[in-house]
Amino acid sequence: MLDLIIEGVRPYGVGDPVAVAIDGGVIQSIGPDAQQLTAAEHIDANGGIVFPSFVEPHIHLDKTLTRELPGANVESWEEAESAQSQVKGTFTPESVESRASRAIELAITNGIGLMRAHVAIDTAQELVSLEGVLRARELGGRYRDRGRRAARGEHRGAPGA
Repeated sequence: MLDLIIEGVRPYGVGDPVAVAIDGGVIQSIGPDAQQLTAAEHIDANGGIVFPSFVEPHIHLDKTLTRELPGANVESWEEAESAQSQVKGTFTPESVESRASRAIELAITNGIGLMRAHVAIDTAQELVSLEGVLRARELGGRYRDRGRRAARGEHRGAPGA
């Protein structure tokens, strides 16, 4: 018995609705045959679209979610540039980890399966941002193996598998 069958999905938003069978977090089958399989849970997607995970090619996890920090809520690019050192001066490894972890959670829950993150390393901040982002990376690691399998198409029944 499989874990989950999602019925009534349209891969890439085209064609007639089909079913997706999932077991252990890995897609086992896509198509009309998947609907005939047995699973512990069934979900009706009502014709919804299904895509592979999205990619975030460039994100600064150390600077994300900083609008609430003193000096960060500015209106123009010029103001942002001048306020940057004040805002970065408030960073601690713990605060960077907290914001970066939240950003990773938001990304995962919104379909991002792969992120390429960047951090600031400078004389004022030293390695504070790097340390915080490395701590937050632990959160994303729980999902890493599952995402790699799906990204490479290592699931039975997928086109090109």
